[in-house]
Amino acid sequence: MLIDVVLRRPVLIVGEGEEMVSKVKKFLDRGASVIAIAGSAEEGLHELLATYGDRLSVKAMDLGSLDPSSVPVADIGVVAVKERSLAVKLKGVLSPKVRFLNFADMPDLCDFYLPASFKKGPIEVGVSTGGMSPYMASSLRRRLEAQVSELDALKVELLGALRPVLLSRFREPSVRSSVAEAVIHDQCVVERLYSRDLEGAMRISMRIIEAFGDGSR
Repeated sequence: MLIDVVLRRPVLIVGEGEEMVSKVKKFLDRGASVIAIAGSAEEGLHELLATYGDRLSVKAMDLGSLDPSSVPVADIGVVAVKERSLAVKLKGVLSPKVRFLNFADMPDLCDFYLPASFKKGPIEVGVSTGGMSPYMASSLRRRLEAQVSELDALKVELLGALRPVLLSRFREPSVRSSVAEAVIHDQCVVERLYSRDLEGAMRISMRIIEAFGDGSR
């Protein structure tokens, strides 16, 4: 299962080392609240506390002696430890309290996989290899991120603003698609977007929409 969502409950992250800190930061950057149970003092977590203190809670515990009574209920949990034997033990401890668990670099223990993702404006893209190769997921993510431009993000914002008009005016999805295509490829619209003149782009877009009439064009 591939999950890339920010849930109502805080995300539980258990582990140690740089991998754990990286997972905590990833969820915080996506807007989630995080409860981190660290097996050792992590300087990186203290730095994150300074930035995300209102959404990050850190507890220091001996992971080997962790028991279900000390684990909060969570929808999503991530475990980042190096020793497989400890990971297997933690799976037994956490499963009664956590709905879905991910284990860094141990795909066979996972209930879901974390995608290598990026966000550019309203555009979000995630890449998963089903846990087979995090390196390839990250490599593909970087290639895709390089191809998604700021103009693409601005086009999404424009079409989002126009969507209520398109839905009310054109019944057929194919017609709405044709109108959207005409809008985003119009040179005058593109020039306004490059200038960050969304209102100007909206005015030109409305003229394009008017030219389509009732959609019979």
